[in-house]
Order: sequence, then structure tokens, then C-alpha cells
Amino acid sequence: MLLRRINLHLKQQNWTAVILDFLVVVLGIVVGLQITDWNEQRKDNAKEQQYLSQIYRDFGVNIEKANALVAHHDERVNDSMYAISKIIKQKPQDDEEAERFKWAVLTLKQRPPLMLEMGGYNALIAAGDFALIRDNELRNLFIRIDSAITTDKEMLDIFAGQDWNEQDQLRIGKTLPHPSGRGLAFEVDYDYVANHPQSLSVFSAWRRSHATLRDYRSYLAKLFTDARERIKVVNNQPSDTENSQ
Repeated sequence: MLLRRINLHLKQQNWTAVILDFLVVVLGIVVGLQITDWNEQRKDNAKEQQYLSQIYRDFGVNIEKANALVAHHDERVNDSMYAISKIIKQKPQDDEEAERFKWAVLTLKQRPPLMLEMGGYNALIAAGDFALIRDNELRNLFIRIDSAITTDKEMLDIFAGQDWNEQDQLRIGKTLPHPSGRGLAFEVDYDYVANHPQSLSVFSAWRRSHATLRDYRSYLAKLFTDARERIKVVNNQPSDTENSQ
């Protein structure tokens, strides 16, 4: 219809009408492109909100997990200091002290890996949708969290090399039948530990590793907290109190 009208105006040499017809065509194309762009932007915004809502929930879980590990490492730091004091000063004097020393020796190797909820973030990265996150501050927080998780794994690998060798481990901690006849009991050879030439260096290394992991995982918990606070601003995310109501 429009093409016919343009041809008619050209034949009639009605240049004003021809110009108006072309303006209508151009305007129609521009409006169509704008509508298409608006629809695409609306879809992208909806996807961003979905990602951020899931990441917000995941990071809430991760804060709890990171803080639990911080408490674990803090306990291991105190245990290592207790064990060192017993090696330097005097052996445990009663059953309670002996049990605490045994507990310290048997648990100091416990450096649990991060078991985080990263499903929302991983989906964002796997789909190649990181560019959907429009807020630069939030993007930077995500990058720092990703880097911190990688560093945490590398530290665990490094600290694993500071433990007793296999032969020493077998001598230090023994598994014996429980006196009650039910299950097993763990015993620690105090004299072997106290007289071992590397005991103090190993316990000191354990203390440093737990202190380092405690501080680093505390930093990671703060990153998760900062990211959640930023998501609240960017995504109009309801507070945890509002979610529970």
C-alpha cells in the first residue's frame, strides 16, 4: 500500500508527498528498532534479576558456612597453642588435660575445604551472561569472590605439605578397641610427640595455617556480605526479615 502510494507520487512528481512518505518509512523503522531494543533490554533485566535473586540466597548460605569455618579454625589455633604449651612446659597432669591434648593432636589436621553454594553464580558464568550485571561495584565484588575462592584452594594445597609424614602419623595417633568393648578409641603417644625433633615446628605450622585460614575465610564472609548488601540496592531485594514474613 505504501509502496504504491510512493510510486504514484513519483509519477505525479509530487515531491512533498514523496518526502513525507519516506519520512513515514524511516520513522516506522526507527520505532520498530526501538521497540525491539526495549524488549531485549526488558528480557535482559528480567534475567539479571533472576540471577541476582538466586545469588543472593546462595551467598546467605555461604556467609553461614564461612563463619562456621572461621570458628573451627579459631578453635584449632587455641588447641595448637595448648598442645605447644604442654610440649614445652609439662605433660598433661590429669585425664581432662590428656583428653584435650589428644583432641588437639587429632584435630589440628582438619582444614575443611570450602563447600559453598555457587549455583546461581556458576549458571551466570556458564551461560556467558556476566555482562548482564550492570552495576560495576557488584561486578567487582563477584570477581573478588571468585579470586578469593581460588586462593583458598591454593592455600589448602600448600598447607597440606606441612603435616606429619605417614610413619609419624601412625606412631602419634593409634586406633585401639574401646575399653567398653564397643567401637574404637583413639590414643595419642604423648612421649613420642613431645620428644619428636619436629613437633614444635609442625604444631607452629599448624597454628599459622589455621590462623591464616581463619582470617582469610573471615574476609571471604565479608565479601559475601558486601555482595548481598549491594544486590539489595541493585535488585531491590527484600531483606531477610521481609522474606521470613
